[in-house]
Amino acid sequence: MKPDFCEYCNSPIESDEKLVTIYRHRNGKHFIFERVPARVCSRCGERYFSATAVREMDRLMQKKTSRSSMRAVPVIELKLAG
Repeated sequence: MKPDFCEYCNSPIESDEKLVTIYRHRNGKHFIFERVPARVCSRCGERYFSATAVREMDRLMQKKTSRSSMRAVPVIELKLAG
């Protein structure tokens, strides 16, 4: 089987999946998904997800029931001197 190549740096992407954390934003809400399987480019770090993983994250973001946990996250506005 021919290897896949990263669309950003054109390096071969390993077939082994790693578990990564994903931050998603939809309709004014923020979601954090942990332990998401992804193929990761070893050169630039671009992540590639299976269609199954993406569909499941979309399904869970649309779900109206309570999530497994809620966490407070500080929001900091960056103002640079200038």
